[in-house]
Amino acid sequence: MRKKSFLYIAILATALGGNFQSYALSAQTSASGNTQPLQFKFARLGMSLEEFKRATARGDVTVSVPGRFATHYKKVPSPVCTDNLVGFAVDGFANLQEGSVMCDPSVTGDRINPEDEYLTIGGSSADQIHYFFYQGKLYSIEILANHYAFGTILDAFETKYGPDNRRTIDVFQNGLGGRWRGTNYFWDRGTQSISVFEGNGGGPLNNFIPQPSTAVIKDSSLAPPEAPTKPSNI
Repeated sequence: MRKKSFLYIAILATALGGNFQSYALSAQTSASGNTQPLQFKFARLGMSLEEFKRATARGDVTVSVPGRFATHYKKVPSPVCTDNLVGFAVDGFANLQEGSVMCDPSVTGDRINPEDEYLTIGGSSADQIHYFFYQGKLYSIEILANHYAFGTILDAFETKYGPDNRRTIDVFQNGLGGRWRGTNYFWDRGTQSISVFEGNGGGPLNNFIPQPSTAVIKDSSLAPPEAPTKPSNI
């Protein structure tokens, strides 16, 4: 089991002296035109915050959150959500817009179980799975995982939703001139979408800070104004 604070700092930086390019591939076979809300396990886009809390409640937990000068501890009901941490100073929550709430149902104490039901996808363990609500409705689910889990995550979405309908390529280069590619996969369904980003973890990592592979399930019609498309650095 690994040490965990509630606040996860996702490293999405480029290398020292490194850079990357991104370009689109030709469109793939269109995904199903199904208009039902996209789902991930028990959660569906548009579900209410209260319904989510009832579905994931596992009693009170004590969480550790790094503050400006020291780590703070607080007992809160699970799932751990930012609306339960009002008045509990946490610098990293500043990027949540007014009316937004983030929840992490995997937090059950100061350490996490990588095999927890709320941290697995397709049999692989994710680093974080966060649920974002705006005005009481779920608008985004963000999954961050080590690159080794990328293939499993991609297979899970392809099995459930069929072939992607759009792809792009990111070309990475590290400070030593090494170049490699990461592929991004998209399922577009009107205002709803699934985006799976491979990240740079598949290449040589000399002088490079690896990005996690990420997936975002989102309904833009429920999102706050100017909500980020890629996972938040929280």
